[in-house]
Amino acid sequence: MMQEAIDKKSVIFYGAGAEAKHNLVKWEAQGLVPVCFADRDKLKHYTKFAAGDACHANTEEYDILPLDVTIIKYPNYVIYPTVAPHNIPSVTKYLLDSRIPKERIRYAGQYYKGLGCNQLGKSFVSYYGIRTCVVEPPRYFDVNLSSDVDGMYRQYKSKTDSFVLDNILGKPTLCKGCYQLQHGLYEIKPQLTSVNISSDHDDFCNSKCVYCVKYPKPSEKNTLKRKMYILDVLKYFTDKANGEPFRFNISGGEVSISSYCDEVMRHISENENLYVDFSTNAIVYSQSLADAIVTKRVELVISLDSGTPETMVRIRGLDCFESTVRNCVRYAQHFPKKTMLLLKYIIIEGINDNETDIRGFLNIAKNIGCTAQLSADNHNMGKANLSVKGLEMCYLFMRICRDNNIAFRYIDYYFNEVDRQAIDRYRQKIQLAVDSN
Repeated sequence: MMQEAIDKKSVIFYGAGAEAKHNLVKWEAQGLVPVCFADRDKLKHYTKFAAGDACHANTEEYDILPLDVTIIKYPNYVIYPTVAPHNIPSVTKYLLDSRIPKERIRYAGQYYKGLGCNQLGKSFVSYYGIRTCVVEPPRYFDVNLSSDVDGMYRQYKSKTDSFVLDNILGKPTLCKGCYQLQHGLYEIKPQLTSVNISSDHDDFCNSKCVYCVKYPKPSEKNTLKRKMYILDVLKYFTDKANGEPFRFNISGGEVSISSYCDEVMRHISENENLYVDFSTNAIVYSQSLADAIVTKRVELVISLDSGTPETMVRIRGLDCFESTVRNCVRYAQHFPKKTMLLLKYIIIEGINDNETDIRGFLNIAKNIGCTAQLSADNHNMGKANLSVKGLEMCYLFMRICRDNNIAFRYIDYYFNEVDRQAIDRYRQKIQLAVDSN
């Protein structure tokens, strides 16, 4: 709950980015509704933070304004930093340095100051167990508990509570040395707000992508077992949410041909508090997935990764470029705004790091009207530097987006710190805004 009842007309959210997107529904459900956003990024000023585009049930759009404009426009204001926890101290200092009175800065929760991790409210559930983070190798990884979802959840809570207590007391943890562990303000009692349900790529897929780990074809018995596991986890956390907003990310294998697709989509449609992210290769068009999109609570990421049929064959092992593009167009028709469809391009050095593919890909994104999402090879996970050519192709990708008014996003955690800084510097230089959907 919020610290106290406040005048809703005076609430300003500072930070119109990923953290706000992930938590906006939760904050709104708790009665914390902003009149606008403020942000330090000048490229976002006088644009909109579109709640509907962020897969929220409502379609209200919030103005993003410079900080000095917001406090003049709304003199009876209070400001909530809506940034990642490790950035809260620096944002608080910036607000104080900007002469915002300390008593006007509020926080949407109870925090401790020290080491912590952004992933504690976003668990990763696989067929083999549950873990509290996305890093490789995972710091916490339990034995197979797929037949006992409640037992799996209780172990998760025990580990996260111990993690927080150890950090408050300054004790060493299993996470010592992890790049996700940073100083900041972190929730004393982190609540689980999203679950990534995955079969760890052990489920059936209809392609053999070069960046994937393995391509097993499970037996009919195993497929049925995985179907029941995914539905059990989905229903368990739906009940635990008790009507409060909750987000799922369902991955592993290809969702459009999975045995659980129809039942999962039906469950989503019947529970208005659920928000779900799906990834698909769009080789096959799924009507049930298209029907779920209409609820405005589904975000769809399509990995196209190429701009020519020849490169698609090299990446997928299949000649499916034209049919995949047609399916992208069909899915886009179901979104209230086509920018809600994310078309992903994973930079794979030596395969698609060339101008022909990038221009071809972005021409498709422009014609569809969707958002172009830039990523790095899944195996990189923020470790290796991109080559000079790879980085230059990222710059080209951003320039074309700017010049053609294509909505742009990039998945920063797949790039290491050096490359992230280089990409952000160049993005600021060419004045390309990152889409806040």
